[in-house]
Formats: sequence, C-alpha cells, structure tokens
Amino acid sequence: MYEFLFIMGILSYVLILFSFLTGIKILKVKYKVHRTIGIIGFSGASVHGILMLYLNVF
Repeated sequence: MYEFLFIMGILSYVLILFSFLTGIKILKVKYKVHRTIGIIGFSGASVHGILMLYLNVF
C-alpha cells in the first residue's frame, strides 16, 4: 500500500507543478486543460494525504 501511496504522492506533485506552470504561462495550454489538471492534482493530493494520515494514525 505504501508503494502505491508513494507513487500517488509523486504523481500528484507533478500534476500540481504542471498546473502551476500553466497558470503562470510558462507552459501554454488551454484553460480547460489547466483547470482539469488542477482538479485531478488537487484530488489526488487530497486522497494521498487522507490515506497517509489514516494509515499512520490508526
């Protein structure tokens, strides 16, 4: 399970970084792509954080 969460954390970070770079116009993409990447990245990071808290606390 920890290997999956490790990969999920890295993937979420990359998606959020990509969304940030498209938001400040370093990478040029359409707004819809930027928004979708941001939503997927935020959702992945949230699930990653919740699962890590659950596994480490309980």
